[in-house]
Amino acid sequence: VLTMAQGVVVETISPGTGSPVTTKNSYKSMVTLYIENDDGSKTFSGWSTRKSDGAQADSPFEFQPGKGLIAGWTEGVLKMKE
Repeated sequence: VLTMAQGVVVETISPGTGSPVTTKNSYKSMVTLYIENDDGSKTFSGWSTRKSDGAQADSPFEFQPGKGLIAGWTEGVLKMKE
């Protein structure tokens, strides 16, 4: 678990072993967004790409860091590997 400067918490479920994520490439990822409560528990935010978390079907989110994303998202994914 990594807490970023903007307060965004990144929890990596399956760490990558490839090249670092960059702003030059596009990526696909399965994502579920949560809000972390003061007691450390998580509340589902209402947005997911996983059927098991409420999406209509499993459908990866395609994105390019730094392009049309919230700053915290870009900051978090740039700490990851493919």
